[in-house]
Amino acid sequence: MNAKWLIAKYIPDMRRREPQNIGIILLKDEKPYLRFKGRDKADGKIDGNKTKFQKSVENYRAWVSYWEYAASKEGLDGLLRRPRPDDNFILEFGGERIIGSGSTEPEAFADELYGQLVEADTIESGLAMEARVETAIDRIFRRLDISEKVEKDLILPETADTDRLFFDFRYKNGKNTWMKRVRIEHGSEKRAMEPLYSAAWVFERARGVDTNCHLVALVDYSGESSVIRPEEYLQKHGGTVINVADESGAADGLRELLGLSGMLAIS
Repeated sequence: MNAKWLIAKYIPDMRRREPQNIGIILLKDEKPYLRFKGRDKADGKIDGNKTKFQKSVENYRAWVSYWEYAASKEGLDGLLRRPRPDDNFILEFGGERIIGSGSTEPEAFADELYGQLVEADTIESGLAMEARVETAIDRIFRRLDISEKVEKDLILPETADTDRLFFDFRYKNGKNTWMKRVRIEHGSEKRAMEPLYSAAWVFERARGVDTNCHLVALVDYSGESSVIRPEEYLQKHGGTVINVADESGAADGLRELLGLSGMLAIS
């Protein structure tokens, strides 16, 4: 049976729109398994002393309570449909995996996902990697002289009221090019593949909405990763992979994709 999960995020500053992972909701056989920062998984109570990352513990309790109710009554579609673009608390689809009767139990799998995606040490290392990737992307955009033309932090417009599809960047030159940062983790192949599953889910649905667009995954991919040739996986789902670790090659690839072949890259 398939298990699907969502990642709960909190955005402390709506101007900067830099979300933090705060929890996961795993759905298997229509039953939800919740793991949230400061929430006791046994009785569901929120410990306000462990939720200092956000401003109002009562507001946080209300969101977690709502998500728990929606997960039980409305399932995946309801969870993804209800939030508004201006909410500080959001849910994003995280991935899907087949869990057979003889494999990992849902409770253990929920713990594993929470440890990988939310625990403090994972967040700290993830933010450091994201900062490095963001710096490389900024340099690539400057190299192509398009920094002022690239829009940032967007929801695919036609999905604002349904399954919201988030992208980090859009560049329009005749057609839309939607770009999403994809962080490939080091460690096990299972852990490294999670962001690719999420990106593939977004790409497949975006392709059905904006049928004449380019979809780009901006990754920091090196030989140390446990994933072999991630571009082969995402290309099957309609995306192009640009490896920002190779800034010169990434600039050349984006220049061609964006139709900037007549422009000279700048330092």
